[in-house]
Amino acid sequence: MRQLSNILLVAALMISIGAPWAVLQSLAWVGMTVAYSVREGSVVEGVSQTFDGRHPCVLCQTVADGTRSEAGKDDATLIPAAEKLILTTFVVEALLTPPSALRHHFPLPPEGRVPEGGAKPAVPPPRVHV
Repeated sequence: MRQLSNILLVAALMISIGAPWAVLQSLAWVGMTVAYSVREGSVVEGVSQTFDGRHPCVLCQTVADGTRSEAGKDDATLIPAAEKLILTTFVVEALLTPPSALRHHFPLPPEGRVPEGGAKPAVPPPRVHV
């Protein structure tokens, strides 16, 4: 159940920071690179045409329109990029923390108190004879 909730949390965060547009744009670039490379007969030409900005595909135009429409939303509802990065870093760090580190946290006893079952320290402390 915990793993499912972690997956859902990561999915929600990725959607909130615009990851679907990045995934679609990446798919468009891969498709364009393959198509242009086959058409031109050269991988170098295919990559060049993919990223020159003068040969956008339908999917690239859809992504551009979608990101523009999202950018036009009320700025009060949008999360600034720096806060998105901090939030994403926090979630990834929480997901990568081993469960053993979370389960075995032992708080320090308050000053002057001896933990239950522990021996009291010798008063005065023993001295080393040289």
